[in-house]
Amino acid sequence: MEPFYNDGVNDDVSLREERKGKSAVLTFGRFNPPTSGHELLVNKVLKEAKKRGSTNIIFASHSKDKRKNPLDSKTKTNYMKTFFRNANVMYNPSIRTIFDAIGYLADEGYKNITVVVGGGRVEEFDKTIRPYVNHPDPDKSFDLDSFEVVSAGRRDPDAKDVSGMSASKMRAAATEGDFETFKTGVPSKATDAQARKLFDDLRKAMGVREEVELDEVNIPGYKGWVNPKTGKTRIIQGHTPYHIQMVVKDPRFFGLTEKKIKERLVEKYSNRNDPESAADGHFNEIKRGIRDVDNLVDFMAMEKGWVRFVEGEYGEISGAKKYSTSGNDKELRKVLQLIDEETPLTMKPKTNVSLQHYRLGRYGDVLTDLYGNLEKTGIQNIIKGRKPGDKQTEIGRTMSMFREFMEANRIAKTRKNQDPDTHSDLYTDEDPKGTIHGLGFKDVETAEASVRKIKSSDRTHAHKIQAAIAMEQRAKVMKKTAEAAVYRKFIEQMKKKTKEMNEERKASKPVKVLIFSGYSEENDSNLMKTAKRLKEECKKRNVPCFVAFVPFARSFKNEDGTRTVVNKDGKEFIANRFDTVVIVRGAASAQSGTLDMISSFEKDGFFVINSRDSIEICSDKYRTAVTLTEVGLPTPRTALVTDPEMIEDLHKQVGGKFPVVAKTLTGSKGQGVFIIDSKPSLKSVIDAIQKIDESEEIILQEYIDMKSDMRIIVLDGEVVGVMNRGKVKNDFRSNFSMGAKIKKVSISKEIEELALKAAKTIGCYYCGVDIAVSAKTKKPYIIEVNSSPGSEGIEMATKQNIV
Repeated sequence: MEPFYNDGVNDDVSLREERKGKSAVLTFGRFNPPTSGHELLVNKVLKEAKKRGSTNIIFASHSKDKRKNPLDSKTKTNYMKTFFRNANVMYNPSIRTIFDAIGYLADEGYKNITVVVGGGRVEEFDKTIRPYVNHPDPDKSFDLDSFEVVSAGRRDPDAKDVSGMSASKMRAAATEGDFETFKTGVPSKATDAQARKLFDDLRKAMGVREEVELDEVNIPGYKGWVNPKTGKTRIIQGHTPYHIQMVVKDPRFFGLTEKKIKERLVEKYSNRNDPESAADGHFNEIKRGIRDVDNLVDFMAMEKGWVRFVEGEYGEISGAKKYSTSGNDKELRKVLQLIDEETPLTMKPKTNVSLQHYRLGRYGDVLTDLYGNLEKTGIQNIIKGRKPGDKQTEIGRTMSMFREFMEANRIAKTRKNQDPDTHSDLYTDEDPKGTIHGLGFKDVETAEASVRKIKSSDRTHAHKIQAAIAMEQRAKVMKKTAEAAVYRKFIEQMKKKTKEMNEERKASKPVKVLIFSGYSEENDSNLMKTAKRLKEECKKRNVPCFVAFVPFARSFKNEDGTRTVVNKDGKEFIANRFDTVVIVRGAASAQSGTLDMISSFEKDGFFVINSRDSIEICSDKYRTAVTLTEVGLPTPRTALVTDPEMIEDLHKQVGGKFPVVAKTLTGSKGQGVFIIDSKPSLKSVIDAIQKIDESEEIILQEYIDMKSDMRIIVLDGEVVGVMNRGKVKNDFRSNFSMGAKIKKVSISKEIEELALKAAKTIGCYYCGVDIAVSAKTKKPYIIEVNSSPGSEGIEMATKQNIV
């Protein structure tokens, strides 16, 4: 267990002294965001602790997602320290569940533990945790003298006072921009300024954008509905409201009625004791923004001819029919033209627009299938009526030049009287992210000022060149020769610098290794196993190696472009992008703060193994499955459990058979993986996981009957090692860390290609791809991609020096 340490929370000498009492009262929750309802819970903990002469400790979860857990754990614990000043708020990223919290305290010598929970959950928590108190298996046991679960009081969700306030209501208010309602739910110690900052931080973390004039911001994207039959559109900028909110708040516009929607929801809940009440509650949750996904409501609009779309960071078109991407589909062309007329086509050049088909399943449930992708160039061709392979005619080239000229002079719809000599801040329509604002070419002075702004920006070298080239091209189109020359002079200077940088890079061999790794209390020099192996191999080759322990290490940029990393013990390391390779290990990838630091290294041009994007995909099992499926790679059918009440529908989506596999979204080394043999067991496991930590996200996955699987190590597009992993005795898992038998094995060309494609799709330079072959169908499936595979098992099995 990691020690208590101070990181913006109450954990100091006085708390360590209190441990001598061997008694603690705790609660564990998401607190996302902290509310007046949470204040009642914390006050109950303080009251119980005082009555029992115990230490009070408040544990907050570390789950992070935009929907239910938008604030990162460090941010929310700092707010909790401010709002709950008399409480000891724990910040320890290794404590992610109530079991971790109790195990930690037991290891710290606490013998009497009391857990405070919501009134309706006392019995459930007691039944879940008590079997592990003094369990006969020492690996599962909490060594305690006494254990008790007490109630903080029942919460009435409809109450008008603080007892009725919940984090979901606060998030809904933040989503809708309703600060007055939000302010009524913050804890009593919060000032108006603190409430406003929490409101703004929450909106930012949820991805909510303010709607302002299009030519004054980096456009975050659009979403909405188009109807190719009627030409109607309903489009918004930003990320709210959700698609289903658009439909339920104005059903007549979509050819529906509130009554019809509720009737379909009643059908959905026909197996309930009171389906009408369930339908009403469901409908109201959609209108209030608590539910952000409902395929049934979306499908009702699609049945009326509407097509749903998202355009921005990613692209998606969804409808009740499939479209042909050959260029002949007039309805798809109309869909794209309607979107094009209402939005500035904000998609990135490499963004594919996914085509998604909604259809009714056998049991009345709505199924969604990804059936194709459109690249941006393909979209433009379809809009213009061109088919793949068509040669552009002379008139086509002329029209293209005319469109380029018009685009350079395009006046945003929200700025009718814009000066034609000014230019939109969006110097590229294809990738507005990171745009340098305020660039123009009205006159030479404006162009020179713009170049100075580009120079002083914090953008990368390549980004600065891109901005200057874009502005030069547009100035030329406008016949602004002198202004274009200003940008050209800067571009030539930057090209010269690029040449110098490349020569410096060639002359400088990578001679240093920087490793971001977890901190071990047990191993030699506090090194995790693979970090230790990396350091050993560096020493053999006289390569300087520095291990930065997370979450303690910090980094800052120096004036000369290098970065300084300061370790837990105060030791420093200077990293230069021309001679330093950065390696990110598994424990480091679990820390959001560390990933932010990794992004800084990537932005500064360092070679990082692996990129933040690939790490985040690998650490999210659902995102991994979706990413692989989108490019047609075989992986078990997977569904995200967004609503435990829909578990039967989700089970059907992954095949509807038993056994079925349930996994927590972020587990590793076989932890958080369950095989389920029956419908009652399925509900019990899902309920048990969410009762312990309701923020824990779960996926269901088709069960692949296999005797073993293969861990395939991929490095820079090549397979460098393969081992076979048998099932653990009396278990269905095959993780080496759990005792699976391993051996070296050869693989077929098919399996090798699958592993290489998986690594490339995820974007990993170095990774472990787990592939299993079905015992029944002999078909291979990609089970998982690990961005930070361990070295011990693969080196033991293959007798190779993989590190």
